[in-house]
Amino acid sequence: MKLCMFTAHALIVFACAFTDATAQIPIPTPDFSCKPRAILGWLNGAIPSCSDTITLTTDPPFMRDSSRLYSRGASLHRLRWIDDSLVLGEEISCRVVAEPPALNVHLILEYHLPTHELDGSPVYYQVNLYCGYWFGVNDTDTTTIRFSMYPRYRAIAEARRVGDSALLKSEFLVSPVSMPTSGYAITSSMTITAREEHDGAVFNHWTASHAGIAFDKYGREQRISVACWPMSDTVRFTAWYRADNVSSVSESELDDVATVELYDLQGRSVYMQHDARWPTGTYIAVITRADGVRVFRQLSITN
Repeated sequence: MKLCMFTAHALIVFACAFTDATAQIPIPTPDFSCKPRAILGWLNGAIPSCSDTITLTTDPPFMRDSSRLYSRGASLHRLRWIDDSLVLGEEISCRVVAEPPALNVHLILEYHLPTHELDGSPVYYQVNLYCGYWFGVNDTDTTTIRFSMYPRYRAIAEARRVGDSALLKSEFLVSPVSMPTSGYAITSSMTITAREEHDGAVFNHWTASHAGIAFDKYGREQRISVACWPMSDTVRFTAWYRADNVSSVSESELDDVATVELYDLQGRSVYMQHDARWPTGTYIAVITRADGVRVFRQLSITN
């Protein structure tokens, strides 16, 4: 069997099995190639560790060979080290979408692929693309592409002031403010922390530069999953601080199910937004505890 190798600089999306299509297909042209040009999302031979689909970009595939001598267009395999060489290991079950109306070849995974072996070494994978699926005995080439799951992530924290977004002395307020040159290993989660208060600044909430990261906006210390970390960007977590100019309610007056309502001195309800810039003045906090007891406390904003 002839092996057709190619160079890829983009990345793939995974899926293995087939889907029959009923769309009308243009008459095939000699320009069609079953050899993928790239894997969508690819970076230095790796794809995001949370990928659930691998997409191989090709010339637009047309209807499969009418003889159906090849039962599938692609397959996915795990590679194993034997005598210092990577060899084809077990096949990984997936669903393959490899004919129109799909414009590319998609391998849809049943689960996220492991990033590392038990000894900490990276796991390598291989996609086989079978040209005979489209061309029958006229083209029996098998194109292969190897990849791994992206092994590292990059993240830092900073502190800014609510209102004018001024950068504060982050090294005194948040952690981590720096990271190793190569980032962190994807095998471990990340912990970010923010001091409750320092030098007149009080912690208010977190934001992140990447929308795909799940975290607790109001938790000062939290452990963050790295499953869907971007591969090339450094995620910046920003802890927002407000001036210590608001009197507070003692935690001893609150229980797990207590509710708090805020009113101005005219009795109008005030929407309590965590990151709002409150007007100076006096407010009344109405605390309703689990036992039904209501407590009234005065809150003053002085600046």
